[in-house]
Amino acid sequence: MQYDIVCVCETWLNDFILDNEILPGYTIHRKGRRDNMRGGGVHNVAVRNELRSSKKLLLEGEQSEPLMMELYPVNCTKPILGVFYRPPNSDVDTLKELRNSLDRLEESCQLVLVSDLNLPDIDWSMDFPSPTSQAGFKEELFCDIIADQFLYENIDGPTHLRGNKLDCVLCNVPELITDVNFVNPTDLFPSDHYFIKFDIKLCFQKAKASTSKNINLNMTPKTDQEISQIQISEYEVEQCLNNLDTSKAYGPDGIPPRLLKECSKEISPSLCSLFNKSLATGRVSVGWKQTNGISIHKKDRVEPVTNYRSISLLSILSNVLERSVFNSICLYD
Repeated sequence: MQYDIVCVCETWLNDFILDNEILPGYTIHRKGRRDNMRGGGVHNVAVRNELRSSKKLLLEGEQSEPLMMELYPVNCTKPILGVFYRPPNSDVDTLKELRNSLDRLEESCQLVLVSDLNLPDIDWSMDFPSPTSQAGFKEELFCDIIADQFLYENIDGPTHLRGNKLDCVLCNVPELITDVNFVNPTDLFPSDHYFIKFDIKLCFQKAKASTSKNINLNMTPKTDQEISQIQISEYEVEQCLNNLDTSKAYGPDGIPPRLLKECSKEISPSLCSLFNKSLATGRVSVGWKQTNGISIHKKDRVEPVTNYRSISLLSILSNVLERSVFNSICLYD
């Protein structure tokens, strides 16, 4: 079976081994250990030649462990694929470098992070990992990184022949990762880690619009209702937050939609109170009326100004208020 992408840690490769000697038919992205560190920590990502990919050096940094690269699927969002290896006896700086690398990602990016952590004292039984009673600062820091980046683990069970869970397939868009399977390494290669196979769903087919004449969805505005009489419920605000597209850019307030969506239940009561106060008084927060203006290239050459269109990025909260009001003044027949 030919895989599209192969990620490997601890290969002990050196500069005397050429890329075309490693895996023919693949583009090899490599990253060796730093000069002052010992051990087999050379990272390798092999991407089938038919797929476009490039290293993201700005995300890696000069002294960081992660190998970060961008994939270029056809007509899809370009995801970031990262490979991270943490040596068993490394200090906390290795994890800090990972955190710095992930902090440089754009908020709307899709991230898949394959890692060999060597951190067995982490409890993965809940939605988000937590340190066990035997854990120390390294485990706590890693769990904080996972929570801050909204990463989800896609592996259930141990990944090492001794029964420990040392490897992870993390992603900030859970539905991207499917069909996770394990292969016993003793049948293929001398390793004490299981081989992990999984699929990355990069493209999603849009549903076609229905042309059936039996479907009739009408929205009738409540024209007899004044704006100051509208009362928005906490449930309506929470539903609007849960329906946010996390790939959208945020506005001048710098609050990303993913944060609002993940915290929808906790912040909906306060937002509901603010929204109803705004409607009752007829005043909107100044911050919600500010915009970030950017130019988007439309077509043809990039030099002429006429080939660009301007868009305004409002605060996500102002869009939530607008959607809540829209839902309140429209009846669905």
